[in-house]
Amino acid sequence: MTIRLNAELLGKRFVAIILILVTAVAILLSTTAFSRAAYANETIVSAECTVAAPLANANPDYTGVSADPSKYTVTVSKWYMVGGVDSVLYETDVFDPNRYYCVRVTFEPEEGYCFDESTEFTINGEVTISVNSDLEKPMRESSTLIAMGWLIEDAHCTVKAPLAGAHPDFAPVSDEPDFYSVETEQWYAQIDGFPNVAETDTFENGLHYCVRILFKPEPGYYFDDDTMFTINGRMTSLVGMGVIGTRMQEIGGLYAYSRPLGFYVVTVGALNVRSDPWSSSTRIAGLSYGDVVEAVLMQGSWLGLASSADAWVDGDYLALTYSRETAIYPTEYTVTVGTVNVREDISTDSARIGGYKEGDKILVTGVRTDAVGEDWLVLDYVTDGGYHQLGYVMAKYTDAKGTNFDFLFAHIDMPDFFDEINEYLIDPESTEPSIIWDDEITYLPGLPDFPDGFYEYPIDPEFSQPLVVWDGEISALGENYFPVTNGDAVFTVFPGNVTRFSTLHNG
Repeated sequence: MTIRLNAELLGKRFVAIILILVTAVAILLSTTAFSRAAYANETIVSAECTVAAPLANANPDYTGVSADPSKYTVTVSKWYMVGGVDSVLYETDVFDPNRYYCVRVTFEPEEGYCFDESTEFTINGEVTISVNSDLEKPMRESSTLIAMGWLIEDAHCTVKAPLAGAHPDFAPVSDEPDFYSVETEQWYAQIDGFPNVAETDTFENGLHYCVRILFKPEPGYYFDDDTMFTINGRMTSLVGMGVIGTRMQEIGGLYAYSRPLGFYVVTVGALNVRSDPWSSSTRIAGLSYGDVVEAVLMQGSWLGLASSADAWVDGDYLALTYSRETAIYPTEYTVTVGTVNVREDISTDSARIGGYKEGDKILVTGVRTDAVGEDWLVLDYVTDGGYHQLGYVMAKYTDAKGTNFDFLFAHIDMPDFFDEINEYLIDPESTEPSIIWDDEITYLPGLPDFPDGFYEYPIDPEFSQPLVVWDGEISALGENYFPVTNGDAVFTVFPGNVTRFSTLHNG
């Protein structure tokens, strides 16, 4: 049997099948769309956003947080100052303290959610104001927000004082880093042209310098016109006001010293402490050989002492030492090896700052011991640039001369009726203090006893130079004499080395 296919019939059947498939797909799609449409009609009842509240000198928050990001997202559109000119704040701007601000936030529903007229929008828990009528992406605005902050009434920083031959300090230290930071903006010399001093430059001895420091309040804090600024304890001058509530402050007249602040030991028999940093000021006290003082101020060659706000000594008669605890009487040592390094610290790994050769004599002001038990001698080392710094030499490469330990001194204010007497004598045959007066030895009961080996200088009424009694013989000191005119007598004898140091310094 022969079967013939009717092409026309097959065509009709194919078309019918296609129509059935298209109809099925259309029904399926319409059902899905209906389902989605029905789900999208679920309205978000309330939408909340949080942004960081305005804080004095802080940047505005442009990263608002949605309370329910699965239903809606938020975008901070704008911050602006209420009533301000050019009031829009960008991300790099900061809030002025105690000013009012508004923030605008755009809310956008996620797929399957929507807003309607009844949706309540809040920012930081506060009901917002509608900015547009677009329910697809409604924009809402906060009520006025005040930029809060704490007033900084006084701000202080420290910067290393100029030291001849040293680099300028571009890393000042804030007294209250949680409240404000500080940056060195500029160093310049107070000479014609006011040249800048860069970080790689060095200070010149004897010149005066100015430093400008930028004070920057931390977020939540601010300065005002009454804030008091100091640098190294000195009142500053306002140079300018910058961004982020900063203040540029300046102090000048910073003398480039050849010595750092720190501990010093007296290297002369007597040294006057004066009320001001010049030799004609009032004498208020006296120091003796080996006394240790702490210098906290400098003016010219004069050092201001930590013991009093008005106590000054001439730094030319002092030597650097590490601390009171490690200081010794300035003692002469001799280098006993070919060469020895002077180190920056008590370690062979520390930087080398200089050196000595065999036979060189060095004045030692202290002794320190390192972690492995090696003794290091403390020096007031003078660099090629002419400035002083602490240096260290290993003690085993030197030999103490020793004689400088055999000195003693007396510092006694003379009674009024002895105004013409400037010196004391220890009679080699007696342990009682005595003076020469009218060519006779007169003992002064009540004065302290002096140990054996201590001899003082008498003034011979018929001789204008002081004399020293040594081994029972009287010898003139010649040019080493410095006259005493204030009624004080303080003298030191260095056995076997009388002329090594000035016998007096009247400051």
